[in-house]
Amino acid sequence: MQANPYLTGGAEYLSDPGDSTYNGLQVSVRHPTGHGLTLGGSYSFSKGLTSRFLSYWTDTAGEDFISLRSPGLNKGPSDYDIRNTFHTYFTYALPVGRGRSFNVNNSILNGVVGGWNVGSIITWQSGMPFWVQGGYGTFNNEDGGVVLNGLTASQIQSNVGVYITPASPFSPEWLNPRFNAAAIQPNTNPGTIGQMLFLHGPGFFNTDISLNKVFPVYEKVSLKVQAAFLNAFNHPNWIVGSFGAPGYIVYAASSLGQPSTSYQGSPRVIQFRTEIDF
Repeated sequence: MQANPYLTGGAEYLSDPGDSTYNGLQVSVRHPTGHGLTLGGSYSFSKGLTSRFLSYWTDTAGEDFISLRSPGLNKGPSDYDIRNTFHTYFTYALPVGRGRSFNVNNSILNGVVGGWNVGSIITWQSGMPFWVQGGYGTFNNEDGGVVLNGLTASQIQSNVGVYITPASPFSPEWLNPRFNAAAIQPNTNPGTIGQMLFLHGPGFFNTDISLNKVFPVYEKVSLKVQAAFLNAFNHPNWIVGSFGAPGYIVYAASSLGQPSTSYQGSPRVIQFRTEIDF
């Protein structure tokens, strides 16, 4: 194929190469209902890889490979590469009320304190992926990565966490120049490719709790009232990225060691609901 010699500007070749893989293991446990308690939980270990890391390119159709001779250089974690996920849930019929362990015969008192059920969903998962970029287009006008001096990617990952500092709520130790400015350097050598460093951000933890009761009204008609406490303990969850998407850090002099975006998960939300079943 010969490029058009009369074309003004650059020529682009648009195709759809790309690949992704996902491998996972899931284990679940369910406790049979007994004494008013239902309990269950699940754990997933997974790994997802792709040549289309979505957070950097706003238009994935316009993504350029670092090198067409070696498409594997673009290989990195996918946006759903959440290595560890743990869920547990339970519902429990509180033992107070008519027909329960602590029987309440008074209809008014039973209407107030009896017959309530509590439930909860607890979620913990490891952090979302992000890419540590050098900030210099050293190869095919693509980011040339970073240079590691005297440490490994595993050592860097072990220091990723939430550090409360005046500068930022998210300050990974090895990415902060106050600790070791020479540990990670942007690759500035034209025509070369440094290390493509992908890390995972802080983990996610959330607890939802609900309290509900069913009031019989007439024959098959009943009224259900519920109070739901979403993120009941008001636990903040910090990520690198924006609104749940994976993100990236540009490791250059202007933003050394600081994330492109820090997003705090939703604060506690309390909802009250009523339902009529018939």
